[in-house]
Amino acid sequence: MSSAHRLLALLFVAAAGALLAASHPGAPAARADDPLEVTVTSAADGEATAAGCADPATCTLRAAILQVNADTSPGAYTIRFSAEAFPAGAPVTIAVAATPLPPITRANTVVDATDRGVVVDGSELDGEADGLVVEGDGGEVRALAIRSFERNCFALHGAGASATATITGGCDTGILVTGGGTLRDNHVGFDRDGAPLTVATGIRVTTAPAIVGAEAGATAGGNTIGNAGTAIAVGDVASSAAVGGTSVAANTIGRSPGGAPAPASIGIQLLPPSAATTVRANDIANTSIAGIQVVAGSAEPGVVRNRLATNRFEIAAGMAIDLGADAIRNPNDANDADSGPNQLQNHPQFTRPTQSAITGVVPGCDTCEVELYMAHHEPGGANDYGREPIPIARAVTDASGNFSFVAPPVLPGAWVTATATDAEGNTSEFGPSARVGGGSAQCGNLTLEPGWNLAGYFYPTPLTLGASFPANGGVVSAIYHLADGAGTYTHWFAGTAVSRTLTTLLPGESYWFYATAETTLPAGFALAVPVPVQLQPGWNDFVYIGGEGDIRDAFASIAGKYTTAYRYDAATQAWEQYAGPDVPGWVHDFATVEPCTAYFVHMDEAGTLLPLQP
Repeated sequence: MSSAHRLLALLFVAAAGALLAASHPGAPAARADDPLEVTVTSAADGEATAAGCADPATCTLRAAILQVNADTSPGAYTIRFSAEAFPAGAPVTIAVAATPLPPITRANTVVDATDRGVVVDGSELDGEADGLVVEGDGGEVRALAIRSFERNCFALHGAGASATATITGGCDTGILVTGGGTLRDNHVGFDRDGAPLTVATGIRVTTAPAIVGAEAGATAGGNTIGNAGTAIAVGDVASSAAVGGTSVAANTIGRSPGGAPAPASIGIQLLPPSAATTVRANDIANTSIAGIQVVAGSAEPGVVRNRLATNRFEIAAGMAIDLGADAIRNPNDANDADSGPNQLQNHPQFTRPTQSAITGVVPGCDTCEVELYMAHHEPGGANDYGREPIPIARAVTDASGNFSFVAPPVLPGAWVTATATDAEGNTSEFGPSARVGGGSAQCGNLTLEPGWNLAGYFYPTPLTLGASFPANGGVVSAIYHLADGAGTYTHWFAGTAVSRTLTTLLPGESYWFYATAETTLPAGFALAVPVPVQLQPGWNDFVYIGGEGDIRDAFASIAGKYTTAYRYDAATQAWEQYAGPDVPGWVHDFATVEPCTAYFVHMDEAGTLLPLQP
C-alpha cells in the first residue's frame, strides 16, 4: 500500500472511531468540548474492568466509576442514571455484594441521580466498607440514596466535594467530609420513604472546613438529620489537624422530613481539634444528652471561638448548650478568667426583667453580644433553656458587663433566658431563666373578714398602736406578730394595756388580725422591685411582694430549704396547704403564689426568699 493510501486509511479509521464514539453513550466523548458523561443502565453489580461500559445496555455503577477514573480526557465528568432502569416512582436497588465500590478518583466528577429512583445498598457486603467514596477534588453527589454500609454511606475526601439532596441511613456515619465542601438538602438517618435508618453519626466534618446546610447569610439548604447518636459532629479527636471555620446552618435535627420525632442523643457536637465553627439558625429537637455540645480538648487553645446564634431548641432531656459535656451549667467567675470549651464564657444574669426593659449583666465581659430567647420553662427552672430567639436587635454589654433590652416584644408572665458571645466569638451556655414582670407590685386596701386574718400591713408609714386600732371603729380587737423561727408572738389587745408587747405595725410585715366584723384597712403600697425576705429555721410568716407565679418558681431561691407552706383563708377560717414540690399535685390546696399575700412557711434551714420580678 502506498503512503498516500495508508494516510487515507488512517483518516477513515479515525473518522469511523469518532462516529462510533458519538453514537455510544457509554464511551468517552470524541471532542474535548463535548460533555463527558456515562449513563448507568443496569442495577446489577459485579466485577468490571477499567474499560468501563463497553455495552451501554448493561452499564453498571461499578463499571461507570471505573470508566470515569480511567478516562484522561480533560473536563468534568457526569455519571447519570437511566430513567428506564431507575424510574423515580419505583426506586431500584443496586445491591453491592462482592466487593466495595471503587472510589471516584477523577476530579470534578458529578454523580447525578436527580429525578431517578436509585438506592445503593451494602447490606450484603461482608466486613467494614464505605458506600460511595469521592476522592477527586470538586466531586459532587446529587439525589442518590445509600444505605446499610458498616462505615460511611458517603465518604467525601476530595477538596471541595459536595453532596446535595442525598438520602443516607443504616451506616456508622451518614456523610463523612474530610476535604471540605458543601452539604445541602440531604436527609440523613432515613430510608427513601422516610422510615428511620439509624446512624451513629449523621454528618461528620474532620480535617477541612465545610458548609453544612445553608450558605452564609442564607436560610435555605439545610440538611435533615435524625435517628442518630450524634446528628452533626465537627472535629476528630483522633486527628492532629485542626479544622476551623466550618458553618453549620439552618439544619433540622431530631425530626423526620415530615416533621415527626426522629431522636438524636446529641444534636451538634464540636470536638477537638476544631475551632471557630459557626452554628446558626438550626432547629434542634428531641435530643436526650445535649442540643449543642462543645467538648474539651487536651491541649490549648482547645475547642474555642464557636459562635452559636439564633438556634431553636426543643430538648427532650439534657442541656440545650453544654460547654464541657458535663451536663451542668458552668458557674460564672468574677473576671471570666477560666478556660476550656469556648473559654467557658460567662452566661448572662438578669437583674430586672420587665416589660419596659430587661436588664442584666455578664460578669467580666465588655462588648459581649447578648442574645435574648423565649425560654422553655418548667416550674422551678432547673430544666429551662432557650426555645427560640426573640427577633430584636442584640444587646451589647458595657465596660462593666451590663446590658439592656428596651421595650422587648414580650408580655408580662413570659419567661426569658439569654446567651453571651464575646469579641472572639465564644458563646456561653444559657443563663438562668427569668419571668418578665409588669413593672411593679401594688398592694391596695385590705379587707378583713370576721375572725382571724393573716395579712400584711401596707400603709406606707409605720403605725403606732394605742388603746384602740385606728380607723376601724374598734372592729380589730387583737393583733399578733410571729418572731420568725422562734415560735413566739408579740401581741396587742384593744381596750387593755395588759400584756401588750406589740407597739408598732411596720409596712410590708405580716400580722394576725382578729376582726369582730368585716372592715377595710386603707393602704397604698407599691414597689418596682421584689422584696427579699430573710427566713429562719422553723416557722415563718411573711408577705410575698413580687410577681405572681407557680410556687416552685416564686420559692425557687429557697428550694430544698423548706418543707411545707400554708396560707390562711379568712373567709372560711381554714388553712390551705402546699405540701412540697415532691408531693403529687392533688394533695395541694394551692400552687400559685400571689403578690401582697401572707404565707406561713416551715424552714429546715435559714434562707433568703427572692421573689419574682413584679
